[in-house]
Amino acid sequence: MPVSDMDDLTQIQDLVHRYSDAVTRKDRQQWAATWATDAQWDLGKGHTTSGHDAIVDFWQSAVDQLDVVVQLVHNGTVEIDGDTARGRWYVSEHLRRSNGALGMLLAWYDDTYERVDGKWLFTSRTLLRIYHGPPDLTGDWTPQR
Repeated sequence: MPVSDMDDLTQIQDLVHRYSDAVTRKDRQQWAATWATDAQWDLGKGHTTSGHDAIVDFWQSAVDQLDVVVQLVHNGTVEIDGDTARGRWYVSEHLRRSNGALGMLLAWYDDTYERVDGKWLFTSRTLLRIYHGPPDLTGDWTPQR
């Protein structure tokens, strides 16, 4: 029986939520399970990582520098086309680095997804920053297009 679009939407929402849950708990195995083998992760400012293992290794090196991080998923949109889809999800992060510095991120991810063996996975995530810096909002703001 084919999965309906609403079921697909629910599964993609779950994928996005599992990703953020894994970030907050620094759960490498759960976070790695959200990515396709040939995925691409673009964090902006010229930093793009390709391939599942390279993405996971880079993520691990980043979260290893944090004492605590909370990533929250806000509103989002998804367009499904068979076994592929595109989405946009707004996120915020609150963090404390290992050196004690506090940080905040307000951004969105432009995503692509693919159904692999009946399971939706990220094939790409591109981070577009709105704000990045200290929690008092005195950091870098990016004008929106």
